[in-house]
Amino acid sequence: MYLSRLILNPRNRNVRRDLADCYGMHRTLMKVFPQMPAKDKGARSACGLLFRVEYDRLTGMPVIYAHSKLEPDWACLPGGYLVSDGSGRKNPACKDVRDAYSAIREGQKLVFTLTANPTRKTGTLLKSERLAGVRKSNGRRVYISDPEEQLEWLRRKAEQHGFEIVSVNSDSRILDATADREVTMRGWKNVNNSGERVTLTLRGCTFRGRLQVTNNPRFLDAIANGIGSGKAYGFGMLSVAPIRAFHT
Repeated sequence: MYLSRLILNPRNRNVRRDLADCYGMHRTLMKVFPQMPAKDKGARSACGLLFRVEYDRLTGMPVIYAHSKLEPDWACLPGGYLVSDGSGRKNPACKDVRDAYSAIREGQKLVFTLTANPTRKTGTLLKSERLAGVRKSNGRRVYISDPEEQLEWLRRKAEQHGFEIVSVNSDSRILDATADREVTMRGWKNVNNSGERVTLTLRGCTFRGRLQVTNNPRFLDAIANGIGSGKAYGFGMLSVAPIRAFHT
């Protein structure tokens, strides 16, 4: 598995376009896996691409953190897409993190960052309605905007994915995590060969805090495959680091 950091050139036309169109960003990043079929709906999942966009606190420049199961060829990005921020940092930076992830153990505490699309489904059928033969409804996803409900969503996802959020003190209801940096991703996606396009609008927030691994296989699966919905559009990437690194 590979972890990458890209410092984007905000003056580049392609960068500005992709920052304004989450589907366009998805298509651009998928180009760095030339071995994947361009129109295969399962291509993103197969290469394991997850990413999030942040803005450097010192320079304000857009930065992409990306995770993938396959090694990316960042030379496939459009010309001028990346630029130096003057710090001397390698750009793009990419490293194989398989050994680091394989060293994670149950019970270990880590700091984490997760930009996610916390949602709940509405309009689905009750069990009694299904038994009565009411026509199936898949419902629709509704964004969870309340901060306390967002943290509860995170707690449920943590339980599903082999970790728990560390409590601040003996009161397990108070989590050492925050939900901040509300983001809205917009884009346009072609739905058929006629050229018809639909508008995409996804809202999300960034969770930061401390977690403890409770089930190693499920936790590593969450890192590899992401958490929640909207994974093709900049949501779901779980980043972790040793707690000591967080305090230096």
